[in-house]
Amino acid sequence: MKDKLIQLGLRLEGDFTLTSGVQSKVKWDIERLFNYPLWIIHEAIREFTWQVGVVRPYWIIGIPTGGKLLAKCVAQRLGYARAEICGIPSWLNDNFQGEGTMLIDDVFTTGGTVKSAISQLRNRPLYIATLINRSGVEELDGIPIISGLEVDLV
Repeated sequence: MKDKLIQLGLRLEGDFTLTSGVQSKVKWDIERLFNYPLWIIHEAIREFTWQVGVVRPYWIIGIPTGGKLLAKCVAQRLGYARAEICGIPSWLNDNFQGEGTMLIDDVFTTGGTVKSAISQLRNRPLYIATLINRSGVEELDGIPIISGLEVDLV
């Protein structure tokens, strides 16, 4: 998967300040993936989609901003009827406590955006999946993280 993402030009080199505030010489611009035809997107994230599918969550929700399109593609590929669910919908409240929710983020560095979502969804079974894990962390607040690709922060 790493080679495919690099081939598509999603690994950028330079001097970057990431969303988390971390300085890095490498930035993974996953949002650029969604400029490609759908078949290329699905090929690039095939392994990641399989990892999410094994968990069989009831809800798949993308973390704004980069996780929204990724979650939609994963949900569609897995055959979820509600593939349009992107971001944390206001109607996903305590009525859904018993159902597992998969939070999908594009790139996980410090977990700041994921922590915000966790605080809104704390009373239900949660899973976290990220296409790129830059942190080396395998869980966040006791919730396991499924990583499509683990890379160094650099």
